[in-house]
Amino acid sequence: MAKAKPEAESPKVNKSEEIRDYIRANPKAKNKMVVDALAEKGVKVTPAFVYIIKSKMNKTAKREKRAANVVKTQQMGIKDPVEMIHQVKELARRLGGMGQLKRLVELLEA
Repeated sequence: MAKAKPEAESPKVNKSEEIRDYIRANPKAKNKMVVDALAEKGVKVTPAFVYIIKSKMNKTAKREKRAANVVKTQQMGIKDPVEMIHQVKELARRLGGMGQLKRLVELLEA
């Protein structure tokens, strides 16, 4: 026969979320410091578990940063660098050669 669950069951603590919250509040904290701080709250974790959670947080941050860089590049409108070179050469041809284009660029920089 299955055991009945007690009525007043203590709420489960999400250890991973506790670690993430502590690291967000203290980004420079070492693994041992996180373990000690959470032990004071009554949450038992190991330094290895803290290390895993920290590394996953870093991977997520890197992935988000990479995605943001892709969006920035797409917004700049440079999808094909070869096409950009062709456009510059066409502009130089319309202006009377590369020398003219260089002089115009020098004027813009001044």
